[in-house]
Parts: sequence; structure tokens; C-alpha cells
Amino acid sequence: MEIEKTCNKCKEKKCLDLFYKQKNGKLGKTAECKDCRIKRSLAYIKHNKAKVRDTTRKNYDPDRKKVLNKEWREKNKGYFKEYREKQKLFFMTGEDKVNPLYIGKG
Repeated sequence: MEIEKTCNKCKEKKCLDLFYKQKNGKLGKTAECKDCRIKRSLAYIKHNKAKVRDTTRKNYDPDRKKVLNKEWREKNKGYFKEYREKQKLFFMTGEDKVNPLYIGKG
């Protein structure tokens, strides 16, 4: 028997798979189904085009990724050097070994 939940908007009983996850929601799901949520979101966007456009433009920064990458490289200066050394060591030994770079990754 599959558990069902009633949507607060359309009042239809639906399978739990048709609701988004929400930690503090009843049964760990949102109060409205995915279809109703999508309709509500699209209606909001339609009626608030300028606000959505301004917020999107404000939050979009084309240089953000470059800045984050540069910060990460500064914090992890020895990472690539260590990585290249491990690669060199692995490929120089002609033995059948497991690549030490991939241990524990799955």
C-alpha cells in the first residue's frame, strides 16, 4: 500500500512521489503537489517579470566563478603539484597497481 497525501491547493489525493521534499513538512513533503507548485511559480514569474529579471541580473555575476576558482587555488597551492607527483610516480612504475589517486572514490 502506497502512502498518499492531499494537496492543499487542488485538494486531490496523490502519491508522495508527486510532492517535493521538505524536512519539516508532514511526512517530509511539501503541502502542495509538484504540479500546483509549478503553476504557482510560473504565475508569480508572469505577474512579476520586472522583479524576477532585476533579481536575476543582480544575482548573476559572470566573474564569480573566476574569483571562486582563484580563491580555491590560493588556498590549495600544493594540490596540483602533489597530484602531478602522484601521477608521475604511478605511471613510472610499470607494475599493475591501483592508482593511488582514485582510492576511496567511487
